[in-house]
Amino acid sequence: MDNGQINIPNFSPPVESKEDFKDFSTEIYEWLSLVRLQSPRVQRGDQIDPYLSRYRLPEGSEPNNLCTITWQGFISPAWCRKTLLDIVDTLPPKGWFAFSTTTFSKGLVGDNTECTILRLPNSSGEYLMWEVEAHE
Repeated sequence: MDNGQINIPNFSPPVESKEDFKDFSTEIYEWLSLVRLQSPRVQRGDQIDPYLSRYRLPEGSEPNNLCTITWQGFISPAWCRKTLLDIVDTLPPKGWFAFSTTTFSKGLVGDNTECTILRLPNSSGEYLMWEVEAHE
């Protein structure tokens, strides 16, 4: 699905300290989550009242086109692994992508497990991964 003009952050992680990198990775994960939710907070020209939403885009965000592919339903872990490897092999090294999978909820409160992998642009085979585990 073509999302049109989305404010895409600058994917340059800081190298000064672990705390700066932690802040960077938290901001990027929050942005990726809002993109997955198709939130208007990441859309170009969003004018939400700051009283209603305190979210701020990561610094250096600029509008650009973004394409997302979403599937909701049963998929085997082997298919997810193969798809991730196909994406890595297909996309040019300078490009970036994020790949996210989420299990079905185990209860009424949304107890599910999630894994998100991000390849930064020009990253020479380095990736960021966030794993969120459900409470047992």
